[in-house]
Order: sequence, then C-alpha cells, then structure tokens
Amino acid sequence: MRKIFKLKKIEIFLIMGFIISFYSFSMLIGYCSNSASEIIERNRFHRRYKDVEIAINNLEELESIEQMIDNIYDLGIRKFTSKYLTSAQEPVKESQENVLRNEVLGAYGSFDMGEYCEIEGRNFTSEETMSNEKIAIIGERVNDYIYEINNEKYIKLFNDDYKVIGILKNTKNFSRTTIIPFKSLNFINNNYDKFGFLVSKDEYKKLEELSKEKYSTEINAMPTKFIVSYLYQIEDVFRECIFQLILSLANLILFSVFIASDMKKDISIMKVLGCTNRDVFKEIIKKNIKVATIGNLIGIVLFKISSSIIDVAFVSKIGNTFTTNMIITSIICYCISILISIATLKNILKFKVIKEIR
Repeated sequence: MRKIFKLKKIEIFLIMGFIISFYSFSMLIGYCSNSASEIIERNRFHRRYKDVEIAINNLEELESIEQMIDNIYDLGIRKFTSKYLTSAQEPVKESQENVLRNEVLGAYGSFDMGEYCEIEGRNFTSEETMSNEKIAIIGERVNDYIYEINNEKYIKLFNDDYKVIGILKNTKNFSRTTIIPFKSLNFINNNYDKFGFLVSKDEYKKLEELSKEKYSTEINAMPTKFIVSYLYQIEDVFRECIFQLILSLANLILFSVFIASDMKKDISIMKVLGCTNRDVFKEIIKKNIKVATIGNLIGIVLFKISSSIIDVAFVSKIGNTFTTNMIITSIICYCISILISIATLKNILKFKVIKEIR
C-alpha cells in the first residue's frame, strides 16, 4: 500500500496535469448536459402536443375563451392547455433588480405537469384544473417572486393573487413556467375571434368535428430542435464548451505523452528481459491508473466545490448530474491516457528480442 502511494517528482507533476484535465472535462460535460437538458425537456413536451389555432369565421359571432374551452371539452378532448401566456413578475425583494418573464400555461382537463418534472408540494386535482380557483404551481426561478398573505404563499399573475400550492423541481425548461387552471384567468369571459391551444397529439383529430362553417382550424406540430444546433445558438455556452474541450484534450494528450516517456526506460528493460506485450500493457495500465486516479480524486473535490458555487451564483449553470458526470469524465480520462501511452510506446512494443538476436 505504501508503495502504491509513494510518488516520484515526475508523478506529482503528471498528477497536476490530470487534475486540470479532469476538472476541464467535468466542467465541459456539466455545461453541455445542463444546456442540453433544457432542449431535451422542451422537445419531449412539444412532441406530445399540437399547436392549434381556432378562428371564428363570422366576426359578428365572437366567443369567449370559456365558451371555446367548453366546446373543445365537449368534443371529448381531455388534455389541453392554453398557449404560453407571458406575465411579467415584478421584484418583491430589494435584492431583486430584474423583472422575470414568467411563462404561464392554463391547464384544463387531465393535463398533468407531473408527467414532465417533479412537483414539490402538491399537484392539481382534476376538479381544480377545471375550476376557476386561483391556485398555481410555479417553476423554481419564479419561487423568488412569491410573497405571503396570512402566512400563505402567493404570486401575482395578471393583477390577481394566486395561491402557490406546488413548485416544479429538477427542471430546466419549466424553471420559469407557472401552471394555473385555465378558467382562473381574469379575461376568460372576454370575446375574441381567434384562440390558441396546445392539444394532446392523441386527441387533436377530434377537432375535425368542430363546425367548419363556424370555425377555421389550423393544426401544426410543436417545434423541436437538435441539441447541437441549440448549443451552437447559445454563443457563450458554445464558446465555453469549445474552450473546455480544447483545453481538456490538449492537456490530457500532453501529460499522457509525459507518462509514456517516463515509462520508456522500464518498458525497454522489460522487453529486453523477454516480457510479453501483455505484461507491458499491464504495466502501462497500472502506471496510468495510479497517476490518473489520484488526479481524478482531487479533480472531483475541486469540481464539486466550484460547481456548487457556480450553481448558487448563476442558477444551476452546471446542473445536478454530479455522479453521471464523474463516471463519464473518469472513463474518458482513463481511456485517452492509456491509448496515448500505448501509441507513444508502439515502437518499443514492436521490439522482439529473439528476432533481433537472429
């Protein structure tokens, strides 16, 4: 055991290189997974709903939102919401400077946000989604904009006080989304000539039963994006990822070459003494694992500390996939290090004593 942790000066230098590589790869994976999780969640939600526009043909026969909701429900459609409505959340604390753009969904029927993320507190009952009760389930980022009335938590939406009964947790896409009963909107009885809904992809075909003389219906797929193209559009994240990737690879390759160079003498002696390549591979793997493991362990501690600080300061910029991140990063570091070392020592590995004697 003492022999394993007895380190030469060159090994201490190499360990420092692995600390940098591990830390850089961890930050890279953290940035990418955190940014990608938002688009993955959004795509998952968008694939389950259709974007529906319903227009009234005769402008002299306008209808209220409540009437249109009842018309859709009477068709047998049970899972639908409003399109995203925007409510500007004004700061309620002196420390808050910015107005939050809160995306509000008016839920109706069997719509359940619990299918897409965790809810701390409680979810709506089916009766509540169909009522006009002013209650809300809010995203984590909206949590800072709540206030108390008689020891109950509330949030201001469209100039009305909504009681907060739940908070959406562990979600990126819905972190600033608020869910309320559709009929609780204070403009539900206003008349309009056009309406927008998100209707379940399993039920939208029932809209064909709407009177074509009275209504014009347009149905479109909800937009989805590829993860890579989405990351590319977020310039600061994309630049950060490219920088971390270049730094990680360059550093890991460089220090893997140093490890191999430090092993050349010992490997050469092993080959002269007649050791097989299998024995040599074992020695290469042993040396890499020894140096990489110590570097990785220190890198894990540094990453955990820095990611915790960044998540608090910049609202979950790194993400909460710590264990997965560590496993992926460790595998990458071990594999690249061993492969580079073998490639660097390939000429020595090809050397055969018996052949040279002959």
